[in-house]
Amino acid sequence: MNIYLTGNRALALLRESRRRGAPPLCEETADAATPFEGKTPPLERLERVAPLSFANVSAYRPIDVVFPDRGSRRDSVSVRCHTCGTARAGSFVRLGVSPRELEVAGLPSDLRVYVDSPGRAFLVAAQTLSRLMRAGRIDRYEAFLRLLSLGSELCGTYARHPADPHGEKVEYLLPRVAEADDIRGYLSLCKGARGLTLAADAAKYLVDGMRSPLECELYFALTLPPRLGGIGFPRPLVNEPLESGEGEAVGEGATGTRGSVRYEPSFFRHDEITPDLQWPLPERGLVVEVDGYLGHSGREAFVNDRLRDQDYKACGYEVLRFTYENMANAGELEKALALVIGVAEPWLSESRAENLRKNLRNPNASGLRATLTSVMGPSRKTETSD
Repeated sequence: MNIYLTGNRALALLRESRRRGAPPLCEETADAATPFEGKTPPLERLERVAPLSFANVSAYRPIDVVFPDRGSRRDSVSVRCHTCGTARAGSFVRLGVSPRELEVAGLPSDLRVYVDSPGRAFLVAAQTLSRLMRAGRIDRYEAFLRLLSLGSELCGTYARHPADPHGEKVEYLLPRVAEADDIRGYLSLCKGARGLTLAADAAKYLVDGMRSPLECELYFALTLPPRLGGIGFPRPLVNEPLESGEGEAVGEGATGTRGSVRYEPSFFRHDEITPDLQWPLPERGLVVEVDGYLGHSGREAFVNDRLRDQDYKACGYEVLRFTYENMANAGELEKALALVIGVAEPWLSESRAENLRKNLRNPNASGLRATLTSVMGPSRKTETSD
């Protein structure tokens, strides 16, 4: 017996599956929904398996289930039926719930629970956002940013709270559930699907490996073109080992030079250094660290950050650190962007530096950055809760 979940509950399960103690996702995928015989099982009992994703199931907050055609639909008070007759490879992934766990929850032991794959979840979100656009509740730019934020989370190592994505704490240092190319590849199979234009536009800008919403906000404010609220700054390496002047990873035992700076093995305090964002410029590179309160509070974290800065400087890198306060609103974000331009200016051509400053002063882009901050930025509770 198979069941295929979609929409908000499926997305919540993607988030919850990454948390400790929650049922994980299996590698098993399915192309399209197939009908199950008999009566719809009481799916609200899945709350006993995944309590965050299935809290408060009711006729007013139902579970969305996909069926292959209208004839196979099964009505239930807490189930809302959708039809999906087109098979697309990798549309669903299976939730790793054992037969014993299902029995304890009061569900059939042979029930296999499938949820939207990351690529399909991205497309379903685009369809929902497109409906909101048509209803005049949001504009296209906000829809684009919301989708970009979701995709960055799916391709990153953090997850928002399943039940309250923008109010509760974010979980960090988690395994990724998708790669940007996976999402783009899935969308390429969805010719003619509703919401595809919006999904494809956002997917073009996805990158792998973001570690926090703050990092996501700064990255896109820097790199998006001005028509999308950014300043068009060169794209950095994201959460990759620090590069030496010779283009190799830097770590304990490395030697090399960057411009006039020569570094030796004895310089380094870490075996491997992985900055949030880095630009390995020829003469003197640039590193940007985005420090949320949670990962950078306390004496030990403070000392480690200072030692990392010493390693960066020993390798010929300038270091900038930004916090929640630097991205709490559009005005503070623009000061941070101006600082990055100012530090990088000696290694940029005069025309490139002037163009970046022009983009920063662009009133249309400045207005868009206010929306970018409100959509992508985490709540203060997210960044300051213990």
